[in-house]
Amino acid sequence: MQALTEALDGTLTWEQHAHRHDDIATSLRIAEEFGLRLVLNHGTEAHKLADVLAARDIPVIYGPILSTRSKVEVREADPANLAALAAAGVRVALTTDHPVVPIGLLAMQAAVAVRAGLPRQTALAAMTSTAASIAGIDDRVGALEPGRDGDVVLWSGDPLDVASTVREVLIDGRTVYVSGGASQKEKA
Repeated sequence: MQALTEALDGTLTWEQHAHRHDDIATSLRIAEEFGLRLVLNHGTEAHKLADVLAARDIPVIYGPILSTRSKVEVREADPANLAALAAAGVRVALTTDHPVVPIGLLAMQAAVAVRAGLPRQTALAAMTSTAASIAGIDDRVGALEPGRDGDVVLWSGDPLDVASTVREVLIDGRTVYVSGGASQKEKA
């Protein structure tokens, strides 16, 4: 009841799991009727309502991209749908729906989305700044700026190039992973 109360008073975002456009339309009606701050998760057919979503500033956490069309709700799954959402002005982020697709394949999903027409900068933001904004934590994470948490992944090259590998990971400014398996703390 507390979560419902917070959703109704606007302090908690209502994240709706919806693939099909008719379910998304129902979510829009309910959100409007009750004044809910809506975020759509998955949004396989959200591109069919892209203009409405953009006008109402309702973001979509899209994906997973690298999965099978294992149920009727995802039969129209296509990374080009994500590109259409972004082109219409919808704020987008990416989900792997871990463990459906392992979280380590997030950058690969972004690369596939770029291949399908999503602008490269939008794909990077869908994993970083826009994702943090949608989650409501962009005051702490999502961009490299003074005063934000020092969580950084250093790549061997372009993170959207499938040949690139993670070289180092820093969390709160501390190295927690170095390729080869040893962290800075372990090396000392």
